[in-house]
Amino acid sequence: MLDRPTFNLTRHGFDLHCAGDTELVMAPHLVCVTGTRRATPYGLALAEASGRIVAESGHTLLTTAALGCSVAAARAALDAGGDVIVFAGTGCNNPYPSTSRDVFERAAATISLAIPDAPPTPAAFRARDHALAHVAETLVVCEAGMPSGVFSLADEMLDLEKRVLVFPGSVFSQTSEGANALIAHGATMLASTSDLERNLGCVTERAPRAEHVDDPLLAALVACPMRPDDLAHALDVPVLDVLRRLASYEMDGRVQRLPDGRYASIPHSAL
Repeated sequence: MLDRPTFNLTRHGFDLHCAGDTELVMAPHLVCVTGTRRATPYGLALAEASGRIVAESGHTLLTTAALGCSVAAARAALDAGGDVIVFAGTGCNNPYPSTSRDVFERAAATISLAIPDAPPTPAAFRARDHALAHVAETLVVCEAGMPSGVFSLADEMLDLEKRVLVFPGSVFSQTSEGANALIAHGATMLASTSDLERNLGCVTERAPRAEHVDDPLLAALVACPMRPDDLAHALDVPVLDVLRRLASYEMDGRVQRLPDGRYASIPHSAL
């Protein structure tokens, strides 16, 4: 538990328990950057870039501090000197998950529907996501599969005529099925991080740009994470050659082995 003074206020009809900066909690335009908890290097790179852009645009980042894209964006925004508010599914003084405690401690404010030391419950997270759809003005989705809680949050924000901005992913990647479906259902597609800059009124040369990939192996992994034997078949090369190159790229930080045995390309922006 965190030991911080708390206060109560009402925003968009929701009674909130809060800790931290009182004025910041009432900031007019909150931007939530989110995505799958089991993010690939592609999703994490987009989340980190998005967090930095939100900070550099002068907006306040609203985060759930959940694993994956959400906490990656929050840390990037904090590192860039931006203001961050955590909307907790637990109490505002009860960091959850524990691996996100640093974000709770560094955030300018934390808010919650529950009492300050409330534990996590499924009902509390559903209520939090419903309130978040009303409190946030813009949602940025970096990577999302199907089914996903991100999809229901985005749908509710679209119904409320809020701005929902989505980075597309490979049609072959399960972790991008939800994001691509959101675009098909009316969300605004972000073709690049420059698109996000323009939407948030920020132009910075520090935001990562799409990179040109000459190596067919890396190009294949940018399109979709793959297993070594599938790569060998797609590239028509011996699997031992693929394994050697993957080992070399992994040591250089160019690829990452995922828990299911597939390899994914790590964009330069994530290095």
